[in-house]
Formats: sequence, C-alpha cells, structure tokens
Amino acid sequence: MNGVTLGKIIRNLREPRKLLISAGLRFVALPMSRDAAVLKPVGWVYGTLKRVELKEIFPGIEEGSVKLVRTYDRDEHTSVTLTEIAAVSSIIKHTKVKNIFEIGTYQGNTTLQLAANSPGDARITTLDLPSKWNEDKRAITTPENFKNVTDRMTIGVQYKETSYAGKINQIFADSANMNWSELPGPFDFIFIDGCHYYEYVKKDTENALGALRPGGIVVWHDYGMIKDVSRAVDETSKKIQIYAISGTRLAVGFLKK
Repeated sequence: MNGVTLGKIIRNLREPRKLLISAGLRFVALPMSRDAAVLKPVGWVYGTLKRVELKEIFPGIEEGSVKLVRTYDRDEHTSVTLTEIAAVSSIIKHTKVKNIFEIGTYQGNTTLQLAANSPGDARITTLDLPSKWNEDKRAITTPENFKNVTDRMTIGVQYKETSYAGKINQIFADSANMNWSELPGPFDFIFIDGCHYYEYVKKDTENALGALRPGGIVVWHDYGMIKDVSRAVDETSKKIQIYAISGTRLAVGFLKK
C-alpha cells in the first residue's frame, strides 16, 4: 500500500487528521508533485478554528501594499512562506503597530519584514536562545523531535547589516523562564514562532497575553500543520477571539480592549 500499512491505518482511525497525513498525502499529493513547497499546504489539517480570509479579519487591508526585503532569502522547510510573510507584513502595515515582540528570531527574515513595514519610530524586540545553548537547560523538558535549535552563528544575520537594524533589539533567553516584566512592554503585536512543543506554546501564549496592551494582536505560526501548536491555540480561542488565516499556517488573536 505504498508505505502505508493496514495496521497503521487502523491505529489512525481514531484520529482522522493523522490518517489523512499518512494516507492522503501519499495517494493524492505525491503523484501530483515532488515539490515540498507544493505539498506543504496539504498538511494543514490540525486545529478546529474556521479559516477566514485576511481581508475579512482586517477590512480594508486588501487596499494596502507591503515591502518585502530579501524576499527569497528563506529556507522553504523552516521559514514562513511568502504568502505568510506578506500576511504578517500587511497586518503590521495596516494596524500601524509600534511596539512589537517576536519569539523565534532564526536568521531574522521575519524580523526584517516587521521592521520594514512598521512605522519609522517602531521598535522590534526579537528573542532567540543564547549562543552557548545546552538543551539540558530548557525550562520545560522537551521531546527530541521538538528540539529545533538552529545554528547560533546565523541568528539575525539577515537584518544586522540593513538600514532597519536600528529599530531592532535582539535578546537571548529561554522564553519559558525569562523575566517577561523586564521586556519593554506592553506590546502592540507579538509573533510566536519559537519551540513548537505544546507546553512551550502554551507558556509562550500565556506570557504573551500578559504582555500585550488591551486591544493588542498576537499571531502564531504553524497553526494547522503542527498538532501541538494547534492544540494550544484552540485552547486559547476559548479565552480570546482567534481566527485562522486562510491559505496560511497563521492564527491571529485579539486581546479585548
């Protein structure tokens, strides 16, 4: 059965989404394309939130334009897609937020877009793990498959030599045990794309909501594709209004004013 055993299908019957991934992607998507970037959207099967077009969430956003810097300097396996970065940049531009916090700098491409599309006097604080990081130091014990620490030497390389670097403040810490009260909050906008393990996403979300100003915006990446992220966001949707942005792995939530 092309790599999908009967036993595996039976085990997954209790979880239809997992069955779709294990069977559907092989039987339907692979014959159509071997391009990982094309197959990626097919895997957005977790989560219970209704998918809504960005222009329905932010009326008038479709009339705006954004600036994308180093547009194709991204890893298709780990970076946000062009559609996703355009969506995030559009939200930033449309809402004119000025105090922004990002969890998960990586090479700094998303950080760069946040800076390029925010007002001139905006400040972006971006967080990643320390340069000399030891996985044993994690505040939350994390399964091996969720340890996504990237090359420490490349953190923020994409924004450091640009004209936007002056708007960006790079900090290093474990988001789960750092002192959030020392951050320059309250924030207008927080982007969560750090460790994707459920306990981390849950902790990051709780801390983010406490660090947002009333009416502030929080955006999660990998909603719909990663089960743990989707679970944490779905649970949070019982507390605040959250939408899944159609055509992306983004979910956007709003703290009440």
